[in-house]
Amino acid sequence: MNDEAQNLHTAIRRYCIQRHRYWTEKYGELAQGSRSGFGYTKEALHVFPRYHVLKAMLVEIERHNPATFKTVDEAKRKLSAAAAHAQDMFTEPPNGPIEQAAMKEERVTLLRYIDELNEDELVWVEPLFYRRTLSPSESQEIWGKLKSIWSIKQGYWYPLAERPEKDVEAFQDSYFEKEFGFERLRAVLHTRLVDHVLELREYGPEYEIELSAFEPLYNGAEGYWCDESLNWIIYASHESSMTIGGWLLEEVKRRWPNWKERIWTTPFFN
Repeated sequence: MNDEAQNLHTAIRRYCIQRHRYWTEKYGELAQGSRSGFGYTKEALHVFPRYHVLKAMLVEIERHNPATFKTVDEAKRKLSAAAAHAQDMFTEPPNGPIEQAAMKEERVTLLRYIDELNEDELVWVEPLFYRRTLSPSESQEIWGKLKSIWSIKQGYWYPLAERPEKDVEAFQDSYFEKEFGFERLRAVLHTRLVDHVLELREYGPEYEIELSAFEPLYNGAEGYWCDESLNWIIYASHESSMTIGGWLLEEVKRRWPNWKERIWTTPFFN
């Protein structure tokens, strides 16, 4: 693999992640006063489209495997094309002139950044966690197997749908995160030699991610996590539930003494 191409890909990913965070925080500062009547203020319209387009560009950039690039020039060309044409449901029309101008500015700024990255800078790029956007065919294949093995018959799963025959349990998500924690969850998976996790969503991008970056959180879309073995599963719903199944469930119960007190009953738990 061309190390410079890998470093270029990493540098662009980091740029998008950091700039997305910057504009998200900037919009957060405006949030209380961002609406005027039934619309957004001009200042807000100038800000939030930026993190939308940055997210769309990052998704398409992460769809590329840098190992396939033979040269840095080829990598720059293909990654620039991905950034220039990336779209999602938040960036596609209709958008007003302020939003369009803001998104165009972010695209141009990223394209300039890619073009100006030189060999000396690429040598010093620090590694970043692995994350790859799944292709539609990959997602379709994984979904087919997951639904068959775990009896997922619709977008929602247990406890919002019928309990499957396999052993699963649904917990209150905030208590799971606070009392069991994602760090311990990753450690349990690591003991079973899991190093990459598949993340599937009700809608939006789906990923193969490095275990160190794995956090099973509801993000506005129902989420499912597993690995290629499909012998464990996690499901996070919009009703504040986190369902765990397979060998992972027994490991969680063994390490979480009061798990019975945290079984999900309603989204309005205390």
